[in-house]
Amino acid sequence: MEHPIETGEAQSIQRSYELYVEGLMAGKTRYRAGVDAGFTKYKASHAKRLIEGPETEELMKTATPRNPSGQTRSERYVEGLMDGKSKAQAALDAGYSESQACNPTERIEGPITDALIRSSLAKAAINLDVLAWKVRAGLDATRPLVVPGGPGQAPSVQHVEDYGTQFRFVQHAHKLLRDASPKVDEPQQLHVRIVAIGSSAPEKVITDYTTNYHKP
Repeated sequence: MEHPIETGEAQSIQRSYELYVEGLMAGKTRYRAGVDAGFTKYKASHAKRLIEGPETEELMKTATPRNPSGQTRSERYVEGLMDGKSKAQAALDAGYSESQACNPTERIEGPITDALIRSSLAKAAINLDVLAWKVRAGLDATRPLVVPGGPGQAPSVQHVEDYGTQFRFVQHAHKLLRDASPKVDEPQQLHVRIVAIGSSAPEKVITDYTTNYHKP
């Protein structure tokens, strides 16, 4: 049976969300912002799952400073990532502090940046199929090679295998396949020795063998 939340309690919870967002904007970690906002240490330790949500997302939209172009810092951060910048450089260029840029996963990224990234990818029609075909093309990469012409002939351009680029895509594809493969635990070896023990005779080995043991 659900119990209605009293007005005073609801206001207190809303204020905790506001303090949490203010803490993040001040450069605090999720944990510190959560504790300082009045949440339990357990909730603060799992802030991304137990604190962040529609309430904090809406507060972040209104609390995030905007530059003259109208972009929020979160938008400028994601724009930097899309331009190929490192997370740290994208954060600094977006206007975040050095302490935030050193740990963007905890201090910057969250529901807002996740939504912005998904939106940007969708607008550009970028999905897993498109990326997979790009990897496929990289595996067959070629490069132009200018071949001098013979006497009285102009040089020609031929496309030859670009082994350097192909090798980089082979490594990239291998990593993707490895990450996507189900994790299989290596079997542990179990050594078994069965002996007979008597009161007057030394132990006698009946059998001794090693087998692979798979966790159930």
